[in-house]
Amino acid sequence: TKGNYAYAHCAGAVVVVDVSNPAAPTIVEEFVNANISGTYSDIVLNGNYLYASAWQNDRLNIIDISDPLNLTMAGGITNAQLDGLAPVKYVEG
Repeated sequence: TKGNYAYAHCAGAVVVVDVSNPAAPTIVEEFVNANISGTYSDIVLNGNYLYASAWQNDRLNIIDISDPLNLTMAGGITNAQLDGLAPVKYVEG
């Protein structure tokens, strides 16, 4: 979570959920992009970015979440060395 928003992954999308009222969470954004296929195996938030591993297509996507109602693809990498990529861990430094 970041602020009043929780981020979840589902088949081919990242979903933003407004959790400001825990008794009535609401989906406020569903981000779908051509670079997203299959299912994310893990997502990690750091600052204004969400890092999402997609093990089915050997890809790590970086999504700008600075505006939770308008997510944008910041970048990503597809590489055979990422085959089976599952957990993502962000380490500063």
